[in-house]
Amino acid sequence: MIDKQENEKTSETKLIKRRRRKGGKQLRRLSRYEYILTKTVLDNPGFELVRDFADSLGLNYLTLVRIARKLAFRKNLLGMAFSPYRAGLNRYLIVFRLKKEYERIDARELAKKLPYNNWLKSIMLTTLPMGDAYVYYLIPQGESIEPIVKALENIHLIDQSQKIFVHRMDLTYYQRPYFEIFYPEYRYKEGPLTLEESFRYISEKGLFEPDKSELKDLNPKPPPDIIDAMIMSLLEVSYIFTPKWLSLKGPFNIGVRKARYHFVRHIRDKYLLGTYIRSPLDPRADAIYIMVFRGRDALPLGYTLSRTPHAYVLCDLLDICYATFWIRSDDIRLINKFMEQYSIEIISQGYREILPEEKEGQIVRSLRVGLPFINYSIKGRRWYSLDESVKRLDLNIKRLASKLKDANLLKILLPPHFEELSKDPRILEKIARKKASEKDEN
Repeated sequence: MIDKQENEKTSETKLIKRRRRKGGKQLRRLSRYEYILTKTVLDNPGFELVRDFADSLGLNYLTLVRIARKLAFRKNLLGMAFSPYRAGLNRYLIVFRLKKEYERIDARELAKKLPYNNWLKSIMLTTLPMGDAYVYYLIPQGESIEPIVKALENIHLIDQSQKIFVHRMDLTYYQRPYFEIFYPEYRYKEGPLTLEESFRYISEKGLFEPDKSELKDLNPKPPPDIIDAMIMSLLEVSYIFTPKWLSLKGPFNIGVRKARYHFVRHIRDKYLLGTYIRSPLDPRADAIYIMVFRGRDALPLGYTLSRTPHAYVLCDLLDICYATFWIRSDDIRLINKFMEQYSIEIISQGYREILPEEKEGQIVRSLRVGLPFINYSIKGRRWYSLDESVKRLDLNIKRLASKLKDANLLKILLPPHFEELSKDPRILEKIARKKASEKDEN
């Protein structure tokens, strides 16, 4: 258990306090309208909401748009969650320990060294214990995870004396808090209930049982087309509130009508799980705590935690959950004590501080990207196999680049570990030719 690692915890806590003294930015509280808009889009994900909501509040549309843009881009608070399973992909969680000399590696550098990194979904590196890596892959249904696991067993920077944990996650609980309980409107200035207050409420009232509407079906849908896949990839990492925004500010050569059509007809009813919180609502949070647990109470516990403002939880039908908590650095013991009440076994856990601000040259401890659209066969309307995708990666990115309206926008969609491809002169030339031909046609 992490409680036993007192020396490491003390040093990490001191590090956070030193950063605070240096004047690092803290998360700002939500304004009243930010609070109301956040609550509304969590309950009602979808396009055109901002205009409808502005009318209901009696606010100028452009005023509310500015608030929405601030939430989506500057505060990076919201994202859309899509079901990879419905889109023909399986989600795998892999946990491994890095060798001591690689414990402080940047997540982007680690991504470059991992096998089949074109299928990576996210990486989280812990600082307590130092060097644990929590990695998510999305791979096509019908493909085995074994080639990836075998390749990991031969990577020199992984501590092979430690077991590599692998598990397929089939059921998603996206984070949509009960605002009325854990973040009532009368205290929007103060922020939500603290973790301790939330745990006390759950202990007194009991765990929430998800109703059937919360358990998203696992039936695969028809595969998305390439525009659908690219739109979903963008919306997962950058919440776009309206089709007009997607058309004007997005990287695609599509008009407002086509943007709305793709979202409403192709995406919303097939793949959308809902809107979720991407960063902490509580301005007091200064650390991220990760826990993988299983057992009889895992599913109701995971669901209940996902309804607080403090945790994002993924669970599956085999009674196993992966939880990401946003906490204060002193809350670790509080979490462990709370979890002891329930019939669960903790498989793995880790901790890292939330950096006050991203600075040039700073080590990045986490990485998250959208759906792996770079592995999609445009002509075949299917996902490439693992090996096929590696062979065709460069060529496929060039083809996908022709769908973009500006070369500078390529880096918005490409994963950070493929950043060098966004500067490839051959790809940039292809986009320039496409743009020039469209200009001539007009």
